[in-house]
Amino acid sequence: MPRTAAHPEAATTDEAPPRSRPFGFAHFTVFGRLAADAELRFAGNGNPVTRAALAVNDRGGQAHYLDVVVFGESAKTLAQYGTKGRRLVVCGRISTRSWEAEDGGRRKSVDLIADEFHFADRAPAPATE
Repeated sequence: MPRTAAHPEAATTDEAPPRSRPFGFAHFTVFGRLAADAELRFAGNGNPVTRAALAVNDRGGQAHYLDVVVFGESAKTLAQYGTKGRRLVVCGRISTRSWEAEDGGRRKSVDLIADEFHFADRAPAPATE
């Protein structure tokens, strides 16, 4: 295996680098734009949680909106710099949840839980007044 900066473990062994998480149906990598500013909140235990809507176009040009959730210190970073229109690459896992709504009906939601994210553009220049 060639030695690369992307695989520092490979620099010391001839084996493939260990995977940080298994591959499977519930893992994803997605590229899109933030549909709105990311919103920071705090869980009951005080941990930061940021939710954001990511707009992703399919091959036909149809826009789809995906709910992304980020926890911990990364949540603070996304909330600080994640403004509407920013380009974002997100890797993580899929989580589904269901609950009973106030009207008695069952609701379901699919969230993309970000293990990591990267801004794919430069931060906009601060506004001058």
